[in-house]
Amino acid sequence: GKRYEGNKVNVKEVFRVANELMKGPFDLDNEEFFKLLTKQSLQQIRMTLKEYEQGMFVALGKNSQTPDLEALTILVNLLRDPVQYFAEEIRTLLQDGTRISLKRLAFLLVSRSEIDLEDIKQRFSAEQGRALDDTIALCSFEEDLFKEFLLAIVRGTAGELGI
Repeated sequence: GKRYEGNKVNVKEVFRVANELMKGPFDLDNEEFFKLLTKQSLQQIRMTLKEYEQGMFVALGKNSQTPDLEALTILVNLLRDPVQYFAEEIRTLLQDGTRISLKRLAFLLVSRSEIDLEDIKQRFSAEQGRALDDTIALCSFEEDLFKEFLLAIVRGTAGELGI
């Protein structure tokens, strides 16, 4: 089927699905959760997860060994405030500094560059006390070209590098 793309929210469905999900134990194979993510509008998903969120950790606390807890927490945080989620993710990836983290950082910056990178940069700066490009400039990378690449994306000058 096709995902509903409108802005209408079915409040009864929000409560029904949230209550169904709270019955637990939760797993990502849950049919209600799958239908919510694949068939409903972003607004419907957000409202349902917001309603579910209050009881989510209580319900999952009973089953704290579930491997789906981290994935669900990430999803809820991402849907609740994408700018906050990505600002924190950038900070974490920069702190980690491993090769795989830096690749993920580059992917994240490129993928958000035309969506909300300006908002993410503002949030990062407010929380870290330093602009994102200044933070990247202070990092040491194996290759200077990689640093230039990241800075060009963040500063919006990637076109000057022929990217």
